[in-house]
Amino acid sequence: MTKIKRTNRAGTRAVASGRTGRGGASAGVTFEQVRLAARGLPGVEDSTSYGTPALKIRGKLLARLHQDGECLVLRADLLGREILLQSDPQVFFITDHYRDFPWILVRFASIDPHALPDLMERAWRLVAPKSLQSEFIAPATPPPPANARRESLETSHPPARRRMPRRLR
Repeated sequence: MTKIKRTNRAGTRAVASGRTGRGGASAGVTFEQVRLAARGLPGVEDSTSYGTPALKIRGKLLARLHQDGECLVLRADLLGREILLQSDPQVFFITDHYRDFPWILVRFASIDPHALPDLMERAWRLVAPKSLQSEFIAPATPPPPANARRESLETSHPPARRRMPRRLR
């Protein structure tokens, strides 16, 4: 069998026997790596779906191992899914079964491990309730003090003059 080599814009090469990352390091991930990347996000729990290992947030499916064991079924909005499908069809694909649903299939052997945390966070934002999302964002940007709004209104605008009702003028 002849090896087919292709180089993409990022400088990585795909060969018939697998995909290699920059500098010749082996790329690709396992479901365990997906699970570890997702466990850093609030509310993610291990579960099962259709008899395969899955990740859920408060009972809602985030990602699961596809029944063939070679790819990941990941939550995606329809626009984001189209962008991913066009950006790298060797990594991202769908079958007719998923055509009308907000899911994308990701090939374990082809995905760059460094892209995994971003993909998981995007999917997490689609599934996680707003309360969990605010917990995730809170450490990066502390909320303003409770009295900041009142102080800013008092210092930036003089008090409004109240008019007397017409009948009292």
